[in-house]
Amino acid sequence: MNIEHSNTTGLGQAKEKYFEKNINRLMKEVVSKIEMKMALEELKIERNIRLEGLENTDEVIKHVQKDLTKILEDAIEEIQLKMSEIEIYFNSLEEIKGISIRKEDFNK
Repeated sequence: MNIEHSNTTGLGQAKEKYFEKNINRLMKEVVSKIEMKMALEELKIERNIRLEGLENTDEVIKHVQKDLTKILEDAIEEIQLKMSEIEIYFNSLEEIKGISIRKEDFNK
């Protein structure tokens, strides 16, 4: 019984560490992408204002808001995809755990 419990506890701890590492990595990735895209948007704004002057600032602001919204929507989709990948990994761990327990039962 204790061996089975320690295996389950160890697996739970491994899952938590894996989850933490992946979430941290995922967040850093997404934040970096958002920062890069926002920097590009800022450069685009500066270029548009320099070329077209300040007369079209309302149009430029609307366009930039639309672009930034798209950037954030893409980031949310990416987070959801990565979370699905992590969930699939956890499910496979559960299957492995189930298989190893069954093998131990047969060895008794």
